[in-house]
Amino acid sequence: MPAFARIEIEEALDQMDRLRAESSKAGDWTIWARCLSEDVEFHDTIYGSYHGREAVADFVVRVHAPFPHLRYERDWSLIDVDRAEVIFLQRMILPEPEGYEGSPFATDVWSRHRYAGEGLWSLKQDVTLSGSQADANFQAWMEAGGRFAAPPLPPPQAKPNTQGAESR
Repeated sequence: MPAFARIEIEEALDQMDRLRAESSKAGDWTIWARCLSEDVEFHDTIYGSYHGREAVADFVVRVHAPFPHLRYERDWSLIDVDRAEVIFLQRMILPEPEGYEGSPFATDVWSRHRYAGEGLWSLKQDVTLSGSQADANFQAWMEAGGRFAAPPLPPPQAKPNTQGAESR
């Protein structure tokens, strides 16, 4: 028997969406972090891994600082009740530049979450589907008048591959 009822997982997912919308509106991403368990694990394909609500909240605040009113729209979700996990596709949408009336500047992100009970998530894993799509999206946004509210968080430097270096 599953540890959690489907309806509880769906309600927690909807609550996470509401907290994201509230964070976007307020420009305060600590609001969204309320849906995370104290021992949450967060894995991002670009920025790496973080452990614990405080560390994840700190990272999320820093990564959203350039565009605090960024918003997310969930397109679809798949709930695995037996594993208490959800996989969904969301669109990360940059705030429209002043006077802009074109298509949204959106990047597709797949997310995997594990439900921990009491409305909290113990795992968050984000996969940006296309780095080139994200880069082109940010470039087009800036060309349309988008401006950073703070300097962007640089992605971590790739570690050089030193395997086999001695044999060269």
